[in-house]
Amino acid sequence: MTDTWDVKKVNEDLLRKFQKIQTELFTCETVTELCEKLLQQMGNEFNIPFVWMTLIDEPATTYLKKELLVSPYLAERLNLVNREVFTAIVGENTFPVLANENVNAFYRLLPGNTKYFIKSFAVCPFVFGNGVAGSLNCGDPSATRYQPGMDTTLLRNLIQKVSTRLAYFIV
Repeated sequence: MTDTWDVKKVNEDLLRKFQKIQTELFTCETVTELCEKLLQQMGNEFNIPFVWMTLIDEPATTYLKKELLVSPYLAERLNLVNREVFTAIVGENTFPVLANENVNAFYRLLPGNTKYFIKSFAVCPFVFGNGVAGSLNCGDPSATRYQPGMDTTLLRNLIQKVSTRLAYFIV
């Protein structure tokens, strides 16, 4: 009986944290503020040591790139890659990709001046316009933090809302 209660409590806590982040994000008045809060809140609420964004460097993300690079905080946590590199790592997925084995390719998503020792990754694609435009990325030195097969429903819902909000600012 205690085990069921513990799992329920953990799940309720996770839901509360995701809801708190969503509420914060919908108060943002600029795309820069939205992305800064997203990275900060994800790191703070879930004790994630490495949180950053990757954008696919193409015309559809030009406005977003320009706005995000104005922020010193985001400039240090933003990586630009071409679509071929992104697709080679993440595939055509629109759902979060979790990896903790053979992660060397995922290091290509890291910002250029920053090198972390990461053993597990959560790559959460942003989808707007004509498809995937980039991702929110979370990394941890623990190989057990993110593992294929973990439930990503709450994370997926958050990223869908973030994608909608990004599209709102871009249009």
